[in-house]
Amino acid sequence: MVFNFTKGDAMKTKITDPGFAAHRLIESLEKRHDEDALEELHGIAHNALESLQRLAVDGNKIAANVFVQALVESIHQLYGNLDKQRDIFTDIARPNQLWPGFITVENDWKKLNEKVATILRLGEDAPFNYKGKQFSRDDNPEVEAALILVSALRIQQRTRARMLAENPKCKMLPAKLPPFNRQTAPEWWKGGRKIFERQFGSDFENRPMFAKKYLATHAGKSNDLSFKTWKRKVILSKMPQAFCSIARKS
Repeated sequence: MVFNFTKGDAMKTKITDPGFAAHRLIESLEKRHDEDALEELHGIAHNALESLQRLAVDGNKIAANVFVQALVESIHQLYGNLDKQRDIFTDIARPNQLWPGFITVENDWKKLNEKVATILRLGEDAPFNYKGKQFSRDDNPEVEAALILVSALRIQQRTRARMLAENPKCKMLPAKLPPFNRQTAPEWWKGGRKIFERQFGSDFENRPMFAKKYLATHAGKSNDLSFKTWKRKVILSKMPQAFCSIARKS
């Protein structure tokens, strides 16, 4: 499959070329190809877009237009180049659930977004359940908490691996966890329970993601100590099931 786009496909607002010094810097970094150069390029792009977005939020219509134009053109270029390095892009897409695309009212673009997700095998190796009946965050703060905790634990596991690589005799390590799936979800919840208060606070029941749901069904009891205790117990009792609901089968 080849994605062909012409200049006419893109929005017409002109983006000013970078200043000469910035242009030379970008050229020199692009030629180097090393990790430090790529980090610098990422920093330049990130900071430029962040600046445009701040100006747009402050009410600058030109900055808002340029910001949107830059994003749209980047996605056009990405779609047009997918076939050139499909293996690289597929490797990025498979363990992730998100991919840049267009929010659109045009059916052809909606179909193309779905086609790209299929071609790149988006989310195929992600740790979460994206096949069959999926979990939902709607009115389910425990699921949202489970997603946050699993992500934190995955970072912890990568840190553990890096620490071991640097010092095989290191003893101050987080507990090792098996790959996350439906069968191992209870073990991951045990790890998540250890960092629950660290992640959400000692009064986690008052965190907006939890408080909103339970106050809606227990109006007038927000200052009742027994209600707070009950709420904490209910939240924690639902967490094991939330971990299982977000996990893939195997």
